[in-house]
Amino acid sequence: MTQEQIFAFNESILHFTGTDLLKLKELIDQKIQEEYDKPQNFMHHDKVDDYIYIIDYMDGSYHYDCIGRRSYEEYISNIEAVRIRRKTKSLYPAYETLLEKEVTKA
Repeated sequence: MTQEQIFAFNESILHFTGTDLLKLKELIDQKIQEEYDKPQNFMHHDKVDDYIYIIDYMDGSYHYDCIGRRSYEEYISNIEAVRIRRKTKSLYPAYETLLEKEVTKA
């Protein structure tokens, strides 16, 4: 948001009561959670969540982690990492590829 948008929003809620503001806070918290849960935002997960993250390397090895942000940092910083996936923590896990690097062979 720009400064003008923030100012306009602030002006628009000046007449809200405490109950209105609490309801607005609930809606904002709900929207934050919806954005947090989207697959493309996994790199913001800094706590253990419902997934196990798997980093695949060029040599066929892999690494498991339970924190999305830490997995993303490993994927970005390690040139050997080629893909990051996640799987659900259930008896029949569902796998999902989150990011994959394009690998060229000489």
